[in-house]
Amino acid sequence: MNFLYSSFVQKNRPVAAGMVRMATMAVAVVPMLPPTAIAFFPATVQAQSEARELVEDPETRIRQMYEEMTGEEPTPEIVEKYLQARDRGWRFDRIRRRMAGSSAAQTAVETIYQEILERQPEDEVLGSWLEALAEGWTLDEVREEVANTLEAKALINRIYQEVLDRQADYKGIQTWTDALARGWTLAEVREEIAASAEARENRESEE
Repeated sequence: MNFLYSSFVQKNRPVAAGMVRMATMAVAVVPMLPPTAIAFFPATVQAQSEARELVEDPETRIRQMYEEMTGEEPTPEIVEKYLQARDRGWRFDRIRRRMAGSSAAQTAVETIYQEILERQPEDEVLGSWLEALAEGWTLDEVREEVANTLEAKALINRIYQEVLDRQADYKGIQTWTDALARGWTLAEVREEIAASAEARENRESEE
């Protein structure tokens, strides 16, 4: 079936690509259309989505989606499972939603919470993030949002109070939230602040 699908895509690629270009042009001019014309916009978006389904390589898209939502490269078995789903007529948005509900995606979100907030997410919150992944968010975007929460900033401020005996300033908060968003853990932030020149000076003054 994969061979037949690839053959079909190759034969219809010019047509599908043209559909994508036309749909994209239509989307670009929507803001200039009168209200009565905008009513047809959903159909245009649907046509654009369906055209893209034809020109995108299924295996490449599946690998990309899986890595976006789990932070891991899919195994050959996982890729084959979703390729078979494509052969049965599944659209990419349905596959994405199934991936978002996987244990791998759940573990990835839980890991973000452990690394940044040093706790598990509440069930309702976890469900919200998995839904965001299903709707198109990436794991990197989830991490950035968690890193910029008030809770994360409060934890950074607590480290400043415990290690430097002062409140964190705006620049410090921004520096460390950016670090958390890039992949640092709160423990690594704590170690880095403890090793700073300011922390050393404080320790020396207390001796």
